[in-house]
Amino acid sequence: MTALVTIETLRKNNVIDVPNSAIVDKDGETYVLQSKNHKQLLIKTGTKGLAKTEVIEGLIQGTIIVANP
Repeated sequence: MTALVTIETLRKNNVIDVPNSAIVDKDGETYVLQSKNHKQLLIKTGTKGLAKTEVIEGLIQGTIIVANP
């Protein structure tokens, strides 16, 4: 017998998170690329998960960004 178990170790509500593939680290700074005009937006990140990372500064809700598939 086998079982697949998911153990939740941390939950945060009301945060902005982005896919890890959208985050660009360049010259010691962290950015995401805005889809509309391909502008790099400087961000500050918080907790990083397996698929997503919390953004604590530099991004507002509703901003469309580019992520690599």
